[in-house]
Amino acid sequence: MIAISKYRPRRRVATNCSNPSIPKITNLTLAGLHCCISLFQFFVLPIYLLPKSPRWGFVLVPLALTTTPLWALLHEAIHDVFNASRRVNRGAGRLLAISFGSPFHVLRLTHLSHHKFNRASTEKAVKGTRGTMFPTLSLVGQVNTNYSTVPAQVLQSTTTGPTSSFVTVGGTQYTVYSPQDQTKEEKISFGNQFNNNLFTFVGINLNIPIFNGLKLRTNYKLAQVARDQAVFNEKTTLVQLRQSVESYYVTMMSNYRIYNTLQDQVSNYEQSYKAAGIKYDAGAMKSVDFIIYKTNIDRARLNFIQAKYNYILQTKILDYFQGKLTW
Repeated sequence: MIAISKYRPRRRVATNCSNPSIPKITNLTLAGLHCCISLFQFFVLPIYLLPKSPRWGFVLVPLALTTTPLWALLHEAIHDVFNASRRVNRGAGRLLAISFGSPFHVLRLTHLSHHKFNRASTEKAVKGTRGTMFPTLSLVGQVNTNYSTVPAQVLQSTTTGPTSSFVTVGGTQYTVYSPQDQTKEEKISFGNQFNNNLFTFVGINLNIPIFNGLKLRTNYKLAQVARDQAVFNEKTTLVQLRQSVESYYVTMMSNYRIYNTLQDQVSNYEQSYKAAGIKYDAGAMKSVDFIIYKTNIDRARLNFIQAKYNYILQTKILDYFQGKLTW
């Protein structure tokens, strides 16, 4: 059994939900529309339409597109901005959570928990924008080459060959030989082109933000505003989260008292049922009266089981937020 004494309730901090900018009528209208869609999806479609024709199943495709607007309304209810009334926020959240397929208190607690990590990203954004305001010194380098199938090289060679001229020496004709130029084209190979066209460059780049300094400073100020907004949202979320945890602590203690009371009640009813069984076997009690005793003990056991699991659920939720959830 989980030690209940580790949970200490704190004074509840009231939050102001009276925000005049909340579109109450629009939110209530959209919530009513989603309730009608859920009734159609969970009852009319599977019970009445699908048995007539399986083609009605294609209606689920456009219905799936309503999941994001449904979560948007749930998100408003989680942050108490669905309506100016806290009671309406809770009621609408529980009603919409049925369509979402999860208990509202689970969605609320888990969603509020993730807001604790939004502050870290905004703090890094402030550091990043502040770094852009300083001069930067960078080492740059470049290596490139190219290759093409078009280039070719002309090869020229000189050889000695006969001509059409003759000379007569001592009555004998001799053919005249003279130098002759020969040329031919040859494709340049890939390796030669790679080496011939190779280009390398190494340099140092110094960037001093002078003309765009005002823009960078503005970005830095905007990042600071976003960080401050995230800090404020984190504090507000922690207050809401603490209120939710304290509320579940009170509910857990109430369920624990109900659990102990019903446990004693089951014990008393079991003794009464045993005594009634002895009287019934001896013929001193009518069957109708004995059935009443049996009904009472069964009802008490069912109530005891329900209270037991309600208590266990609340303890597991609180264990989750203490980081020691075990099953």
